Amino acid sequence: MRAALFRGPGSIEIGDVPTPKVGPGEILVEVKVAGICGSDLDIYRGKKAVKTPLIMGHEAAGIVSKVGDGARGIEVGDRVVIEPNFGCGDCAYCRTGHSNICPSKVSLGVNADGAFAEFVKVPRNYLWKVPEKMSFDEAVFIEPLSVVLHAMRFVNILPSDNALTIGGGPIGALAALMLQSMNANVAIQEASPLRASLLRGIGLERVLGTSPRETEDLIKFFDGEKADVVIDTVGTGASLLQALKSIRPGGKILAIGLGDAEAKVDLQQIVRQEIRLMGSIIYVDNFREAIKIIDKGIIPVKRLITHRFPLTKIQEGFMVSLKQEGLKVLIDL
Repeated sequence: MRAALFRGPGSIEIGDVPTPKVGPGEILVEVKVAGICGSDLDIYRGKKAVKTPLIMGHEAAGIVSKVGDGARGIEVGDRVVIEPNFGCGDCAYCRTGHSNICPSKVSLGVNADGAFAEFVKVPRNYLWKVPEKMSFDEAVFIEPLSVVLHAMRFVNILPSDNALTIGGGPIGALAALMLQSMNANVAIQEASPLRASLLRGIGLERVLGTSPRETEDLIKFFDGEKADVVIDTVGTGASLLQALKSIRPGGKILAIGLGDAEAKVDLQQIVRQEIRLMGSIIYVDNFREAIKIIDKGIIPVKRLITHRFPLTKIQEGFMVSLKQEGLKVLIDL
């Protein structure tokens, strides 16, 4: 099969590799569409160490090509989306409903070959059938939307809450759209003027830059108040500082970005103002909810697609993503 092989920082080659062989309980999926994610970019830049050669990619949808022995409830030809993180099932975290922080979890495209290939092998329990009227393009967003939905369980958003999303990449855009659908009073901050324009184009009503003047505009937008909830999808020292400047006493800051390894925080502010600072990573049981939200058209996920490339031009797709020239970049297989 044809696959995009990551050889090292900045290097992806298209090559022929053996098609995966399915064992008991496993499914071979013919990948139709895959999305480039921020974690793929971290690997590509050498920020996250992996064994090479590696087939990256984990946001993917396709068609069942082969069914292993003992795999039930699924047939060749079924349209599916991949849940690409597999907990071990035996550790204390997995057994108490926290497989997302399993220390031994397998993650497609990170420590196992992923979806930037014609075929990928997946355990049966980590495939979800896609509704017939849902396109593969829409199905690709089920995985990143699940990240957002899992995170939002930590903050208990209420209608009319003042909610700020920092960062206008695909995760930030999905978070802001989801908040807007919940009737929160939503603003999103994005440093790139190009991306800010794209965010307005997908239906986000209040898009701000990160200058001091625009931070003041944010408070005006929130009727003289600061944010009840801030979702930081960037994950840098600067973005966390911005979150702390924007949050009200008693508010909640949710960090889901992984931009930097370390950040300085004002403990005096956090303690004296009872600010709750939380982290959230991937998801646990959110795919079913994400499928329903996309199937019902609650948020317009297809508007986020700004670029697409064939597998043979995947490196061009990575360049567009790295330069932040669009929102979601898709790879067609």
